[in-house]
Amino acid sequence: MRTVEAVSAMIILCLACSGQSLAQKAKAAGTQDGSSAPSAGSAIWISPIKGECTLKGKKLVFALLKSDKTAAQPYYAVPQVPDEGLPVFYSGEQLNIEVVASTGQTTEIPLINIAVDLQKADPINAAPVRPSFQQSSLAAVNLTDTFCMTWPRKLNPDTIPKITITAVYAPGGTTKSDEQKTINLVTASFQQVHNIYRYNLAFGVVGSTLHNPSFPRVQTTLASGGTPAQFTTVKDNGDPYVAPALFFSAYIFKIDAESPWTKLDLRPQPSIGFSLSSPTDNFFFGGSSEILRNVQIVYGYHLGRVTELAPSFVNDPTSSAAPATQKRFHGGFFGGMTFNIDFIKGLVSGK
Repeated sequence: MRTVEAVSAMIILCLACSGQSLAQKAKAAGTQDGSSAPSAGSAIWISPIKGECTLKGKKLVFALLKSDKTAAQPYYAVPQVPDEGLPVFYSGEQLNIEVVASTGQTTEIPLINIAVDLQKADPINAAPVRPSFQQSSLAAVNLTDTFCMTWPRKLNPDTIPKITITAVYAPGGTTKSDEQKTINLVTASFQQVHNIYRYNLAFGVVGSTLHNPSFPRVQTTLASGGTPAQFTTVKDNGDPYVAPALFFSAYIFKIDAESPWTKLDLRPQPSIGFSLSSPTDNFFFGGSSEILRNVQIVYGYHLGRVTELAPSFVNDPTSSAAPATQKRFHGGFFGGMTFNIDFIKGLVSGK
């Protein structure tokens, strides 16, 4: 499969085949000026517009700078990092790209070509992913014209956007084809596209206000002469219910599990669960809040089947046999803690 760089090179080579200038041929092949619909190709030609780029939403910004170091590289582009840092892109979003320049620069750079390659990567585990360039090398510039575009394909999760920008260089604004050439402005890889999680499956332990009582027969009177011993039924509440459980949470608030934890992750998410020790007898309905990445507290209503005395019309005080009982559902409150598989894997691997 051809790379996007190879496709760009083939387009440029083809444009050089006739008598028109490179800029005229690229325009004839189709360009984007920031207001038209994006092309569906692997690389897109863009002409400049006056003023700021009007694209809404997140975008990656490059500054077009003139180089005095070498004639072979008269211009280059530098990624710009705002004070709040590079934007985090999520799966399903579209990538906006802007290149800012001055009027004099767009005379010599009448067209640029942008190619985007989404390189597949492993899912990240709450660790910041750094771009491939050093922030110390970035320049803050105040320029007037822009090349801007929206990449036509939506972003895929766990991919790294690699952006290659080339340009038609026309020294002094020449329109002569033999005096124009194509130059590479920049190739930069940005931070990985994050996945948005819609649900969560976690294991943990919960405790409940429900008890599962027992009903033993206790001797109250010793046998004496011809009078048999007497017994009565007592209720032993036992310990509060504690058991391992499995929980399913649906995220109504966005969860980015590939970013470090923030206080927003404490927002309650609806959850349901059941006991792993008695899955048909104990169900849990409530919410979960993430207190650490991949660790949640769970809380809410516990619907559990507990033991109670069965209806009886006969009470023989001389019988020591345990009374008849039955299981019925009762309600209580529960609380506990659950863990994602990724958290357990991290403990084992030490990461």
